[in-house]
Amino acid sequence: MDTLAMEQPELRQWTIAFEYELPRERGRRPDVVLLTHDRVLVLEFKDHPRPSRVEQTAHIDQVAAYARDLQHYHAASHHLAVLPVLVYAHRPGLQEERGEVIVLGPDRLKSHLTSFVAASSPQFDHMAWLNADYAPLPTLVSAARRLFEHEPLPAIRRAQSAGIEQTVAALIDAARTAHEQGEHHLALVTGVPGAGKTLVGLQFVYARTVKEGKGSATPYFSREMGRS
Repeated sequence: MDTLAMEQPELRQWTIAFEYELPRERGRRPDVVLLTHDRVLVLEFKDHPRPSRVEQTAHIDQVAAYARDLQHYHAASHHLAVLPVLVYAHRPGLQEERGEVIVLGPDRLKSHLTSFVAASSPQFDHMAWLNADYAPLPTLVSAARRLFEHEPLPAIRRAQSAGIEQTVAALIDAARTAHEQGEHHLALVTGVPGAGKTLVGLQFVYARTVKEGKGSATPYFSREMGRS
């Protein structure tokens, strides 16, 4: 990087973070996060000289997931482009696109990085980015423990953007209507994997028993169904 910075002085304004640990993600950490003038590059390095198709797919998925999570859960990344880059240290000459992931050999990394040099563009605050909040969805066990201990769940950006609070409110209204009219209602909550359906169920049960003081209310049964 020092050699590259000598050739491109603008790169001295960039910030490089090694092994940037994603908070509350059980130790997940991309090899390098590079903050340029106007975007975030997520770099993952692999030593495999001849990875199998399955291995390369796993590597691509790994760096793509890092970039996707930083884009959605990192408070200072929402307005920035977050780009995943996979570098194979022993595969010179390699340069291809796999979805949103750029796959490179070591000899192609220099030209790829210099393509992002833009000395005239305004640079975002790198220190503010490093100190910004990172708020993923809690795990099921963590969310359940917080609810059962009557602790408020933290403000979760993904939950807010997915409309979980509005969904829970609609379910509570439907439950009140059913109770007042002496009826039984069936509510179906759908969504892609990871959309927050389980969190909706936990929040709904919690709201109807603890928040509304209905400790003796009729229990609710929820079943999450998937498809193979």
